[in-house]
Amino acid sequence: EFENAVRVVSTVLIGLGAVSALLASLAMTAHDDVKRIVAYSTILHMGYLAMAVGLRTELGTKAMIFHMLNHSLGKALLFLAVGVFIHEAGSRKLQDLAGLGKQMPLTTVSLAIATVALVGLPPTNVFFSKLVLYYAYLEKNVALVVVLVLSSVFALVSYMKMLYWLWIKKAENNIAAKEPKSMVAVLLLLAVLCLVIGILSPLIIEKVIDPATAHALDVQGYIQAAANVLGGK
Repeated sequence: EFENAVRVVSTVLIGLGAVSALLASLAMTAHDDVKRIVAYSTILHMGYLAMAVGLRTELGTKAMIFHMLNHSLGKALLFLAVGVFIHEAGSRKLQDLAGLGKQMPLTTVSLAIATVALVGLPPTNVFFSKLVLYYAYLEKNVALVVVLVLSSVFALVSYMKMLYWLWIKKAENNIAAKEPKSMVAVLLLLAVLCLVIGILSPLIIEKVIDPATAHALDVQGYIQAAANVLGGK
């Protein structure tokens, strides 16, 4: 009965994760509020993680751990870059951010790197964790791979729309924007980390993610730790 219950929970996680990923990525394309786009992007990636947990496999656990870390970094970069634009424009609407990208090139480059990373394009960090997700999903069902690819395409469309408004679209107001040095320094640091971790991903997987996965799946280790705690009392 316990195994059946676990199987049901796993199926629910995979189903909810897939639906969340698809709906959130579609919602991203429908909004012009950049904070909402970022929020839906987070829901999208939480869907990926839920699907990975629901797989109940070693590869799924590895994908979940690696993608959770990579997404956190990429999303922090996207959130902060969007925040700088909102700070300068005083608005969250894409129409009000039109043309600001050319006045704030370093922020725009940072935002572009964040979007490239979160979509999962090389050589960024998220590319490699999405690759692990791809193989983990493929072990279970090719339909999960379709969800991964489709949602990534929808997210790419949304991010391209954002960059279009920032860089190509002509400004509809006369905002004199500037790039705060302290904010830009943080953005550039995170952008570099997204690239460096991407390049070093094979090594990071071997030295960090694989051991973390082994510990996460070590049931006997949990039992022993619990016994030690109870014995200590």
